[in-house]
Amino acid sequence: MTATAWKTKDPHGEIESIYLLLSDLDGNILFASTATKERFELLRRNSSTIHLSEVLFNNDRIKMDSILGTVLDNLEETSVWLDAFDDEDVRSKRCWFFYPIIPDNSESASCILCVSSIHYDEVSENLIKLSSMKDESADALLAKPLREPAYFLDLVLKHSYNCFILLDTNLRVVFFNKVAAEFYRNGFGHELYAGLDFFETIQDDLKESRRMLFDEKVFKGEVAEVTGKIPSANGHRILLNTYFPIFDDHSIVSGVGLISTDITEKEKVKDELIKSEQFFKSLISDSLDGICLTDTNGNISYVAPSCKKVLGYEPVDLIGKNCFDLVHPDDQAIAKSGFHDEVLQNPRAKFYEIRLKNNQGQWLWMMVRAHNMLDNIAVNSIVIFFSDLTYKKEADFARKEAEQKARQNSGHIANILHSITDGFVAFDRQFNVILWNHVAEGLTGIPATEILNQNIWSRFPHYINSRMFYEFKTALESTLTVNFTEFVHRLQKWIEFSAYPSADGLFIYFKDVTKRKQQEMVLDLERLVFEMNAKVGSTLKNTVDYFLTGIEKIFPGMICSVHLTDDSGEHLIKFSGPGLPKEYLDLVADLKIGPKVGSCGTAAYRKETVVVTDTQTDELWSEYKDLAREYGLNACWSVPILNHDGNVLATFAIYYAVVKSPTEDEIQIISKFASMLGILLEKEKAEEKLRISNERYNFATRATNEAIWDWDLRTNEIYWGDGFRILFGYNLPRGRGDYKLWLKCVHPADRKRIDKIYYGKKLNELSSNTIEAEYRFLRSDGSYAQVVDRGYLIFDDNGYAIRMVGSMRDITEYKKLQAHVLQEELNRHKLVVEATIGAQEKERAEIGKELHDNINQILSTTKLYIELAKSEEGRRMELLQMSSKNINYAINEIRNLSHSLVPPSLKDLGLVESIFDVISKIRMTQSFNIDFDFSDLSIESQITLDQKLTLYRIVQEQLNNIIKHANARNVSIELSITDGFIRLLISDDGNGFDAERARKGVGLNNIFNRAEFHEGTAELDTMPGQGCKLLVVIPEARIAQG
Repeated sequence: MTATAWKTKDPHGEIESIYLLLSDLDGNILFASTATKERFELLRRNSSTIHLSEVLFNNDRIKMDSILGTVLDNLEETSVWLDAFDDEDVRSKRCWFFYPIIPDNSESASCILCVSSIHYDEVSENLIKLSSMKDESADALLAKPLREPAYFLDLVLKHSYNCFILLDTNLRVVFFNKVAAEFYRNGFGHELYAGLDFFETIQDDLKESRRMLFDEKVFKGEVAEVTGKIPSANGHRILLNTYFPIFDDHSIVSGVGLISTDITEKEKVKDELIKSEQFFKSLISDSLDGICLTDTNGNISYVAPSCKKVLGYEPVDLIGKNCFDLVHPDDQAIAKSGFHDEVLQNPRAKFYEIRLKNNQGQWLWMMVRAHNMLDNIAVNSIVIFFSDLTYKKEADFARKEAEQKARQNSGHIANILHSITDGFVAFDRQFNVILWNHVAEGLTGIPATEILNQNIWSRFPHYINSRMFYEFKTALESTLTVNFTEFVHRLQKWIEFSAYPSADGLFIYFKDVTKRKQQEMVLDLERLVFEMNAKVGSTLKNTVDYFLTGIEKIFPGMICSVHLTDDSGEHLIKFSGPGLPKEYLDLVADLKIGPKVGSCGTAAYRKETVVVTDTQTDELWSEYKDLAREYGLNACWSVPILNHDGNVLATFAIYYAVVKSPTEDEIQIISKFASMLGILLEKEKAEEKLRISNERYNFATRATNEAIWDWDLRTNEIYWGDGFRILFGYNLPRGRGDYKLWLKCVHPADRKRIDKIYYGKKLNELSSNTIEAEYRFLRSDGSYAQVVDRGYLIFDDNGYAIRMVGSMRDITEYKKLQAHVLQEELNRHKLVVEATIGAQEKERAEIGKELHDNINQILSTTKLYIELAKSEEGRRMELLQMSSKNINYAINEIRNLSHSLVPPSLKDLGLVESIFDVISKIRMTQSFNIDFDFSDLSIESQITLDQKLTLYRIVQEQLNNIIKHANARNVSIELSITDGFIRLLISDDGNGFDAERARKGVGLNNIFNRAEFHEGTAELDTMPGQGCKLLVVIPEARIAQG
């Protein structure tokens, strides 16, 4: 093939821009593209014949011949990697492909085509081959002008994942792609072939409806869509079948195109949406259609939020207006006719293409349909739907122009590309943009007119060396389809890319999957956070830090923090903020909760979400705006985290570096995060309370010397608390035992009695819920503990006892102490008795001495006087008088002795008068002064008779001691009642004495014993030469009335 022949294959000169060589079978160059000539300076060579080895292998003829031999022997393409010849990028290698050109009706090659491409080593360690072009010969390839619409169509059909079928006007198959063949073979069991009657592939029950669809729509120039099902291994797949007419040069339908798209997953999502409570909200708010309600005159009563997306109006701008005010003057007649004649008179949905005015005053083409729902009680209106047809109209105009320029093939492309709902772009092999559809325009914000024929990497140099860059390079160089999802920072969205390589470049489908991706990542994060929180040793701080860091990764631009309320509930304390500067966190470490304390303090105060879109202008941040500006925090939203009682546990804050208002989706996701944080915080609080409760329980059981037990009456299994081990020394597995084990440890002498109490009774018939018993229990060391056991019965709903919970208290030491106290009491009583007997003996001895030494002598002398009087008459009267005097003296002595032994009638005279009586007698015979002071005579009514006698005897005893030993000059007696105690104080200024030595005397012992008998005390305050004070205190609580 000559160079001239090659040029005739490329009338537009587009081959000249790529590196391409054509050689004969010996390797002599027949044709070189302009790009090749310029790069290798072929025009400067003097030789008329240039061999491939001179250009590619530095004159290595042997290596070149080896490659050519491989190509001609196998009649298949061969690739060779050579060193880079691009000066601007020394990392690259250039791959040359050698294709044998085989003429029609021939089995041998006539020449060899050499084409070059670039591959970067950094993409893969292996050198991956690029396009093999096995589906067609290089000769056929070059026969087609590059980028010709028909060729694009062929490539799109070949690489698309949709099913494509072309039918003639008799509905016989003209063309189908590989996907279509597999769909019909695997799903319906039909083999597609050219000339097949398409209706043979349609189910019998659908044939009639399909004929109507073709006759009434497609053959009349309309596009029709129907859904259908196709059997698969996992049930049925749902297909969206789009039938569109194909027009010839005279705008006459010359065929039918069918695009079948698998929408199974989409339908599943749709079904789930319908089932969810958010369906109608999503339907109205997120619809691409505008929706409004009017009365029968067209006056608007309701406008859906989606109208703002379509026409730019806020709902309040349209409510109350007439819908026909928005209609273009040229379209008024058809709009009113359709509204009044077809909607009101014949209520069924109608579709019209008319122009409506947006809020900018522009006229936009709309698909408008009205639905009569006046009979619906809930709606009672005309429902009007309208969707933007501007792009469709523009596309129609563009399609018509394309039909005029590219004829029928261009019409095919227009129909196909405008049926694609994803973003679609195409690059040539140098990554120059050659196609940029409307969805790509809307998603990127870049019109096609601004980017067509530009190099994509020159337009976006910051994406060089990104994953997107290498994935696209790999797809182009390996001829393998690549699919990947990437976060595009410029768009702040997750985009799913599918790149399909071809010999001329790359076709890329892409769509926004941000919501889906974020939902997946949020679910994964929630799972990981709960798993982390459940791990032993994991702290709440680490878990929350991990959670907030994960949120910030999922939602770039978000900066999260959590503040906890303190114990008073009046302050917020910093807790977590891994994405915030440490210095900033330290400055807001302690915030007072109040009505104007930034976002967090205010949210905690109001107990509601607070959104501050601009920290520099919002009054809530007036005191903190300088701080926010310093750290670049220009927006802050805060959500209070409440517990089940409605109290604030914490606040969850979202910061942004830019002024920003939250979307509805963001509000929902932030509330969800706050709820999750609430779960974590409440769990931590509950665990902390449980831990403290357990500690208190353990400390309480240890402090009270108790072993807690829980007896399952249905299984006889008993659970013992740790006190069982502490008190009795038993280490039971997991603290579990049974009734028999417990009963075996009861002392044999107590066992039968205890078994009868706990097991012999009908527990369901007890009048009380409690059982109590005292018995001896065997310790692990063989000794017995004295225990008090108390159990509480728990009944089920039917009144049957199912559990008994109780405690065993070790009272061994208590019993020992009780016995010791009893013995002490006996010993004290013995001492009192001994002292009493000693006092009685002393008293008897005193009486005997007094009778013997005094009264007996007086009476003996008197008897002598009487005897002498009998014999001596002269002195008889004198002796009788002397006898009478002695008898009177004896009587007085006996009376005095009697008074000292038997007190006057205290009941009649009272304690005060009795003490005065003692004092008056002492004053007559002694030389010291005695004073008696008492509070008032009412004191008599507050002291019992026994107490009066005790106090009287103490006064007698102490005054006798003073008379005998003190040599005092002054004595005072004070009697009073203070704070429920009777106080008796006897003081003297006598010699004093050693209290310890004197305490052993009988007299003082009597005083102390009398005081103790009335649960009182007696105290001595004396020293030799310092006088003496005796204080006796007796509780008034023992006083009895009367």
